[in-house]
Amino acid sequence: MTGRKRAKRMAYVPQEALPRFSMTVFDAVLLGRKPHMRWGPDKNDIARTGETLARLGLESLAQRPLEALSGGQRQKTALARALVQDTDWLLLDEPVSSLDLRHQIEVLDMARRVAETRNLGVLLSLHDVNLAIRFAHTIALLAPSPQGARLEAHGDPAAVLTPGRMRAVYGIAMQAYHGEDGQVPLWFPSSTQS
Repeated sequence: MTGRKRAKRMAYVPQEALPRFSMTVFDAVLLGRKPHMRWGPDKNDIARTGETLARLGLESLAQRPLEALSGGQRQKTALARALVQDTDWLLLDEPVSSLDLRHQIEVLDMARRVAETRNLGVLLSLHDVNLAIRFAHTIALLAPSPQGARLEAHGDPAAVLTPGRMRAVYGIAMQAYHGEDGQVPLWFPSSTQS
């Protein structure tokens, strides 16, 4: 499969997703349309970019330079660039690793909302178990191995995340605490001893 064909099927957002050189948010998002362009952007590419910025609530940032954005705004812009590609799959590598809690929730809420409305498949890597259990329908728990990583378990988050598996993966005892709603547990280390 050629790179162009692959880019029409899946969009990838790496941890550091946006270029460090100067360009506007609009132009950075417009680059997501590149797999659909022949020589340059056409009216449809411009319109799709504007629609995506509006849908994600980023239209007020359209003419702002990338270097003037906060970390959360950069991640939302990177997500917009991936979404404007119009793919069936969205691959997100640690999209919230350097964000404060508010922006973590905003970015993951945005990704979930768009995935549900556009019927996108989303493959997301997270180290924070509490975010994973809150936002994922299915999770894959990876454990360290001499080959890099091995699949410890996958499936429904409540079934996959058990104290035994958490100890095997993280090397420490962990305990789930259930909030008032009793549905979404929060995991905390219960000791540093394995």
